[in-house]
Amino acid sequence: MRAPAQAHAATELASSGPGLSSTPTAHDAATPQPAPDAEGWIWLPENVFRTAFAQHSTPTQQRALAAAQRPIAPACIAVPVGRPLWHDVPAWYLVAETTA
Repeated sequence: MRAPAQAHAATELASSGPGLSSTPTAHDAATPQPAPDAEGWIWLPENVFRTAFAQHSTPTQQRALAAAQRPIAPACIAVPVGRPLWHDVPAWYLVAETTA
């Protein structure tokens, strides 16, 4: 996983770049495809919390997380960014390597 570079959108990061194949895998098939609801907001389906977001949580915690989530606007992940601030100021992000 990488941070977006100038002129890239967050949605591009999961499907391009060094070490990423253009051949679909079983993992790709299980990856949710974010789509806005009737009001234009994107929500993660409850099953996504169970499989990708909170896999170490209890079923009760997973349901609570799914119910309490805040939606995002499609532009948050689809609009290319300008010059990323991390080019000019110290910044960090977390890469989780454990999947189970």
